[in-house]
Amino acid sequence: MTSRHLKIGFGLLTPLALLLTACAANNTDDSTDSANETPVATSSAPTETSEAEEQRDQLAPPVPAPVDASGLEPCDLMSDAAASSVGYDPGSKELRPNHSLDEAPLDMCRWASNDIGSVTLYTSSVPDGLSTIYANYSHYPVFEPRTVGEYPAVHTNDTDDPARCPLFVGVADDQVLLVDTVTGPADDACQNATEVALAIINELPPAAQEQ
Repeated sequence: MTSRHLKIGFGLLTPLALLLTACAANNTDDSTDSANETPVATSSAPTETSEAEEQRDQLAPPVPAPVDASGLEPCDLMSDAAASSVGYDPGSKELRPNHSLDEAPLDMCRWASNDIGSVTLYTSSVPDGLSTIYANYSHYPVFEPRTVGEYPAVHTNDTDDPARCPLFVGVADDQVLLVDTVTGPADDACQNATEVALAIINELPPAAQEQ
């Protein structure tokens, strides 16, 4: 179990790097975009596109009832009561600093359970929210749009591993919550991730509405 837990931090690098890169790119001068555009060659040959590929190419669905996780530290994302309600030990909460990314230091928080494994949480404010993940679906061998209650979500992974579920949830159109669960082989990691995400969302305040 220890080796699987250690693997979590490294497995998260690619998706989190995409979020951080997107956030940084938003702060650059947009005036250079048109000058650097490269014409894309097109072909008149017919192509077959599966329904799954069409769904990937679309932007993420809008968030119907945005909540606000901005300003929260990773270990403040899930209260002790919420952790207990989904089977994790509140006393196991542990900040997991990770400075492996060049873009920015990255802090995540992990909770553990003797029965159901562990969950690691991270949240990011990104202008395009969950659409950042949709736009980069080609980076993920596993890409499965889902819902968490009424909130749009995507399960991504670098392998088809039922015991691990990195789940990105759009909690607002510009905020993404990452819930990454690792379970035993007989458990449903994505079901656990969904339950954790719902427990967190239910405690978050409504996002401020733009005037």
